[in-house]
Amino acid sequence: MKMWLMLVAVTQAVLITSLEAQSQKAMCRNVFAADIVYLVDGSSSIGRVNFEEVKDFIEATIHPFVNVIGQSAVRVGLVQYSDDPRVEFSFEDHGNGSQILTAIRNLRYKGGNTRTGAGLKYIADNFFGSVRLRRSVPKIAILITDGKSQDNVDRPALKLRSQDVKLFAVGIKNADKKELDDITSTPAKEYSFFVNDFKILRTLTPLVSRRVCSITGGALDAPDATQVPGGPSSLIFSDEGFESMRIRWTVAVGPVTGYKVQYTPLNALGLPISAELREITVRADESSALLQGLKPATEYVVTVIAQYANSIGESTSGKGRTKTLPGVLNFRVAKAERFKLKLAWKPPSFPLQGYRLAYRPRDLVLTVEGCALKGAQDEELPVIVAFCPL
Repeated sequence: MKMWLMLVAVTQAVLITSLEAQSQKAMCRNVFAADIVYLVDGSSSIGRVNFEEVKDFIEATIHPFVNVIGQSAVRVGLVQYSDDPRVEFSFEDHGNGSQILTAIRNLRYKGGNTRTGAGLKYIADNFFGSVRLRRSVPKIAILITDGKSQDNVDRPALKLRSQDVKLFAVGIKNADKKELDDITSTPAKEYSFFVNDFKILRTLTPLVSRRVCSITGGALDAPDATQVPGGPSSLIFSDEGFESMRIRWTVAVGPVTGYKVQYTPLNALGLPISAELREITVRADESSALLQGLKPATEYVVTVIAQYANSIGESTSGKGRTKTLPGVLNFRVAKAERFKLKLAWKPPSFPLQGYRLAYRPRDLVLTVEGCALKGAQDEELPVIVAFCPL
């Protein structure tokens, strides 16, 4: 009997603790109706482990509406996309918040390419273009992606906005921030969010939840929530060199313990080369850093993240480009003989490892990018010479 009473007491304590914890979470008050669709990137670049972080983020941003979800109140749908869109649940599939949260926890990772445009078009046609659409309620679409789209996003995004849909975007890691800023509702700073790591995706929850709640006409009530840590702003690039550049930013507010600076080169398509990501730590009393060991003539995406004692603050990002290495000056043929050429030039004004010289007969094509060419327009020379410093 004592064992049974103890079990009942423990069960009641767990239940009370759970209810108290639930009541202490942020809630969107005074909201009556809205249609919200999540468009979730399920491409192969995300991976199964990171997809779990995405699911946690979605659940956290839906929770403020959990008590007002219903067919005549707040309706939620979710589409996962990669090569093609897949409806995980529509507006009509679930009638309360508990069912929605369960459905999110049971999402299966898709895998594939990143055709964001196809996903945007699908929700525009099938969720916000449906005859069952409630035209008098706020309409919201929330895109979550970790990469640059492999198809056109401009037209479907324009269609969504023309349907009076407020389009949010949450970019992670390799997402193209400019692409997301261009397609979201305006002003972009209130609808476009970015973090460079899946592990800190949850730090965006208060920002996104508060903005979405506001769009629905409600007010986010989070009495026990701590203020969202601020972040740096106004990232400026200067002193760009061949292998370095300096960055400066406006400091974050609050008890900052330091900053984490991450920088990654971009490939020819403008996508970050993740394998070459580098990171440095900057003291809290500093607001600039010199990035060294960079590649010449290369664009870098740089992110500065505020660090607090018990949390990670917001971040600011930007792009900077290193200078192109100059070639030799006044490259010329000083003397041409029957079987040899004497060449002359003025060296660049920076230390070199040496020179590379390539030459071909005039009737063969010679293309050496970034090097000085001699002989292409000189009919007296029997060869074309390419010359460049190392």
